[in-house]
Amino acid sequence: MKRFILLLVCILSLLTPLNVKAHNQPSPVYSGYTEEGIYYEVYVNTDIANFTTYTTRVPYSIYLTFDGYVYPNPTIYYAETLNGIKYVGTLELQNYYHADGITTAYYEGTLYAIS
Repeated sequence: MKRFILLLVCILSLLTPLNVKAHNQPSPVYSGYTEEGIYYEVYVNTDIANFTTYTTRVPYSIYLTFDGYVYPNPTIYYAETLNGIKYVGTLELQNYYHADGITTAYYEGTLYAIS
C-alpha cells in the first residue's frame, strides 16, 4: 500500500504544470566592461512606447548578461534619456542564472526624471 501511495504521489507531481517564462531578448542596447574587467551587455525589457504616459517616473526593467559565472550586484544605478528627459534611479536584482559560461541578471525598478 505504501508503494502504491508513493507511486501515486510521484505520478501526480509529474503531472503538475510548471510555470516558466520564455523571452526573446532583442539586440543589446549597449555593452562594456565592469571595473573588474568582466564583459557585460544591457538589454532593455521595458516597452519604450509607454514612456509618453509617464512624466516624473518610469517603471523600468533590464537584463544584463556577463561573461563567466559572476554574482551580480543586488542593486545598480541606472540612467536613461527618453524623449529628451533624463531619468535616473536604482534597479534591484530580481533573479539571475548561470548557463553556458554566461550569467544573466534581471533588474527592475523605477527611474525618476531629473531634467
